[in-house]
Amino acid sequence: MKKASEYYVVLTDVVASRNIPDRKVFKTVFDRAIQQINIALANDLRMPMQGWKGLDEAATLIKNPACLYQLIDMLNTLLAPEQMRVVMVKGAVELPQTTNITQADGPAFHQAASLMSSLKASGLLLAANTGSKQTDLLLQLNINALQLLKSSWTSRQRLLYATYLKEGNQEAVAKSLEVTQQTVSKTLKTINAAQVQQLESDLQQWLNDQFK
Repeated sequence: MKKASEYYVVLTDVVASRNIPDRKVFKTVFDRAIQQINIALANDLRMPMQGWKGLDEAATLIKNPACLYQLIDMLNTLLAPEQMRVVMVKGAVELPQTTNITQADGPAFHQAASLMSSLKASGLLLAANTGSKQTDLLLQLNINALQLLKSSWTSRQRLLYATYLKEGNQEAVAKSLEVTQQTVSKTLKTINAAQVQQLESDLQQWLNDQFK
């Protein structure tokens, strides 16, 4: 183990995992989602995300919390209709000689595990301890509100919205998902996509400014 240094520990846990109908299929989907996150956020992760303790848990170390919302939203989109609880804690971590996060140790992991227990009892989706109560409050208010809102969306609505953000126009979304442009337009209006996109953009800008 290397000497302990401060990092941001992120632990994730599937909400109501006992209700997953086919755990073997979910494991495959979960592993694929983790791989996609490790590729998309490679520059933001100190250690790659990987399975943690149980079938429905994962952990990572992040360099910069500005990527937190993107990580959470990717997980929930890729795993829909399942929903993830997430905790982020800044604290001391002893890094292993490998990139295997299950071999890392330190107070931050114990703090994160304790925070996860409290989060489960609250029924919310995010809890944070960055060392700043004001920052934690703003993170929790904004991310919980957005992700609880999007938890009411169907898997198809989440996919269509994510595709719209990627493609940038309705015609491309319709072609990609093999639906009519009218269907795309109607779905985006139903989920208030323009308003949600603005809120997410504002949140990401705040994250970028907060964690320069």
